[in-house]
Amino acid sequence: MRTLSRLAVTAVLAAGSLGLGLGSASAAPGTVSCSGQQTQTFTPGLTLTTRQIAFAADATLGTCASTHGDGITSGAFHIEGGGPGSCTAASFYSELTLTWNTGETSRIGLNTPADLKPLGQTVATSYGQVLSGKYTGGTVVEVLELTPDSLALTKCLTPEGLRDSSGTLSLTIQNLT
Repeated sequence: MRTLSRLAVTAVLAAGSLGLGLGSASAAPGTVSCSGQQTQTFTPGLTLTTRQIAFAADATLGTCASTHGDGITSGAFHIEGGGPGSCTAASFYSELTLTWNTGETSRIGLNTPADLKPLGQTVATSYGQVLSGKYTGGTVVEVLELTPDSLALTKCLTPEGLRDSSGTLSLTIQNLT
């Protein structure tokens, strides 16, 4: 699965560099790519019935590489959002403010259509744009690979539902000018 998520990010980056509608191409656009960990909570918990869900998450991006030459090496963010969701599918919109190691911030809007797999590896890919701050206008791809939870299906069957999850993430911002 980790290979599939890397392939998805590579394909999106390649399409963007070819100017295939993933943002405006420039002569030499920069890219920043980060990896880290994310933990999220769902309110109410996810069950087998689709309902309105609010979620919040915290992430640390421990390793970042920037081709923009701006000293970005790490970051952290808090994200909040919501939308219709269940233990098998979700469609969330969220906004986050990412604080970089330089003290600069980026406000990002993300759409996340998710195909969740309570008994297997779930990979949720979010797409969006930097709305303000550092890298305004940049195209964002976040790939979250949730850690399998042996009790997830059991939690989905309870009235309280699945209330939290965590996993590894990669976040890429491209078309930096």
